[in-house]
Amino acid sequence: MRPAEKREHFRRRRPYGITASRGCELMSLPCSTFYDAAPVAASPDDVVTRMRAICDEFECYGYRRLGAALRHQGIVVNGKRLRRLMREHDLQPKRRRRPIFKNLTKGLVVARPNRHTGGLDDAPGLIIAPERLAA
Repeated sequence: MRPAEKREHFRRRRPYGITASRGCELMSLPCSTFYDAAPVAASPDDVVTRMRAICDEFECYGYRRLGAALRHQGIVVNGKRLRRLMREHDLQPKRRRRPIFKNLTKGLVVARPNRHTGGLDDAPGLIIAPERLAA
């Protein structure tokens, strides 16, 4: 008999007066197995439906965060299976793009530090040498 079958048998037929720990000891079953919730067997279609709902709400979630969200809902899915289902159903996360900033100080000659002259378009914190201002 598998541990899950033993657990269900003991839950259904536990006589009055026998504690859970004593019953587990008699059936040679760890107490953690008795108190552990049985995993939910979900069909692949149900898993994909839930994955789509999560990916619609959080479009940057990868397979690890998606797996954590599914576990939070009570569905345990293997990471390899998650990656395969995401690839097959085109649920790949959007890549986060970092902004590219212009280098405002490129080619500038600094006369002295921690001074600013010029408008807001110039690099803050710099004094631009007079020969650069004439250009």
